[in-house]
Amino acid sequence: MDGFRKVNLTPGGAPALLPAERVTLTTSPSVSVFASRAAEGRGDTPYADGALTLTTHRLIWSSPPVGAALPLATLLPATLADGSSLRTARMVVDTHAYGELRFVFGRRRERGAVSDALAVALRERPWAAAAAAAAAAAARKEAALRDEVAAAGATVGVAGLLARERAKTAARGATIAGAFQDLDALMSKAGELVELAARFKAAGVTAGGAGWGAPGGTAGGDPAAGGGDVWDMMDDLGIASPVTKATTTGGRRGRSKEKQYHIALARQLVDFLMGAAAVPATSAAAGAVGWIPGSSSTPAAAPSAGPLARAGGVLTLPDVYCLYNRARRSADLVTPDDLVAAVEQLSPLGLPLRRVTLPGGVAAVEAGALRGTAAAAAALRERAAAAAGGSLGVLDVAAVPGGGEGLPPAVAREMLEAAEARGALCRDVGGWGEVRWYPNRRGK
Repeated sequence: MDGFRKVNLTPGGAPALLPAERVTLTTSPSVSVFASRAAEGRGDTPYADGALTLTTHRLIWSSPPVGAALPLATLLPATLADGSSLRTARMVVDTHAYGELRFVFGRRRERGAVSDALAVALRERPWAAAAAAAAAAAARKEAALRDEVAAAGATVGVAGLLARERAKTAARGATIAGAFQDLDALMSKAGELVELAARFKAAGVTAGGAGWGAPGGTAGGDPAAGGGDVWDMMDDLGIASPVTKATTTGGRRGRSKEKQYHIALARQLVDFLMGAAAVPATSAAAGAVGWIPGSSSTPAAAPSAGPLARAGGVLTLPDVYCLYNRARRSADLVTPDDLVAAVEQLSPLGLPLRRVTLPGGVAAVEAGALRGTAAAAAALRERAAAAAGGSLGVLDVAAVPGGGEGLPPAVAREMLEAAEARGALCRDVGGWGEVRWYPNRRGK
């Protein structure tokens, strides 16, 4: 459909946001978009029954795995009209170059909420203000860079490159120092700090080399490379656009609105735990969600920016609650009941994480392919064959390569016993009661 541009979706199924972009409103998956009245009459559209997300920059339709966005700058404010009838809730907009677009809502209440929020956005033009602020910031950084290079007395060669790197470091340091001078500066620069952290982490995943704090590391990297402390500080800066009840619409003020909030919360929770908020959508999608601790692969093959990979692939719900609320920067905190309800939506939505019960009855969240599967058993068998002594113990599986909190020993033991039940491993009990698991060379 003319005017719409493809949008990458995160592993949680939410639209991947642009720098400085914030979510204003999200609807239930009941919105269809038509190019004309005739197309609506025929039911002819590639965008049927999806969720509509209004941000400061775009109007995004999404139904995983498909997403499409209409830039707000292409809309004509004066032509936003209520095309509703007795049977259909409809919003009609006109674009600069692509003519009329008709949004048909399955829930009448959502049409009013989207129309009001869109009218405000078209009047205030937040995307223009963000672009102007970004241009001003770029100009300031460029001026600082020129001054630094001039002061260094070198503009070319290795000396010039070093001077430019020092200037960039000074500009970043000035941003952080200015933000923490007082509360007002912190609030005004919070978004810029989060975006800066996201760029650092994205660069680290892309580089895949030594990280901050690692011997010889200069930029990027992951915790396995020794830069875990810096990654933790990046996490402390929080989520740029947390899901709230105010940004979620529903059919009425009752159960449907709460459920839509929990669905949006579940999608953002997956992105947060997998680190997709700080990783480009293509990189996050390519990550191996089902990384298996103790296998021949390392956390770098998984979404290494996320708390879940650093914890070994399993996090208890209390840990998830604390980490997620901390990342929301103490604003609009999620209640325990809302978090549990969001976690219950993971499997129905087909998201790559699931709720499990650990030995002892503790509820937790884990990657969908972490335990009890043939792939997990094969990976443990491969790891046991390559390990020193040709065997694995509980602590070997619990440990995360390169550091990290790791798995609870009870979970690691359960994984080994599941692989044994599948015939991939066989156990040997030593004289002191120590249990080791060896590759089952007679297994199929």
